[in-house]
Amino acid sequence: MLRLGMMAPFADGLITSGGFLRDFAGTLEECGVESVWTVEHVVIAENYEPLYPYSASGRTPSGGEHVPMPDPLETIAFLAGASRTLRFGTAMVVAPLHSPVVLAKRAATIDRHSDGRLMLGLGIGWQKEEYAAVGASYADRGRRLEETVGAMRALWAEAPASYEGRHVSFSRLNSLPRPASGAVPVVLGGNSDPAVRRAGRIGDGWFPYTITPEDFATQAELLRGAATEA
Repeated sequence: MLRLGMMAPFADGLITSGGFLRDFAGTLEECGVESVWTVEHVVIAENYEPLYPYSASGRTPSGGEHVPMPDPLETIAFLAGASRTLRFGTAMVVAPLHSPVVLAKRAATIDRHSDGRLMLGLGIGWQKEEYAAVGASYADRGRRLEETVGAMRALWAEAPASYEGRHVSFSRLNSLPRPASGAVPVVLGGNSDPAVRRAGRIGDGWFPYTITPEDFATQAELLRGAATEA
């Protein structure tokens, strides 16, 4: 069955208006839309490196560095309170910019308050300047993303929870409440071969963002292969 998801409208006066967002959520529910997706960038540099990977120009669409981009999870929490059936996803939270322990608590809280309507999309981003601004390492962002997923799942699965990784380690921690269904679905983003393989190995879903039908078919095979081998 085809399900329709929509990106939140990132335009000043819309994404920054509580009144608009309440009406937006209500209208989408009336129209049978399944989900709304929000985007994260803590900051966007004026002259960013590397170039934006999803456009031929290497620049974000519609002057992205000057587009309002509220926190994605805070926006979802607001939308969840204005709706009953809509599901919500992040596309994507730049996971290595966050503490996995704090992110696990935020996601579990929203999922519990929304009766299990959250899908947590995670990626590694692309801006070196964004990593530098929050004091995070850009070089090992892929490994940090994988450990973030493992650490969060450990915290959601049991109490007390323990996890041992290269970048994230903890022992016998309690993080309550747990998500409504025991875990938040983790959707991993990215079109590159490593990103697709990662989604197949450890993800509950894959978010390719912009992709041609031909590339989708190729990467879907890679995804299935990685999932089978996991």
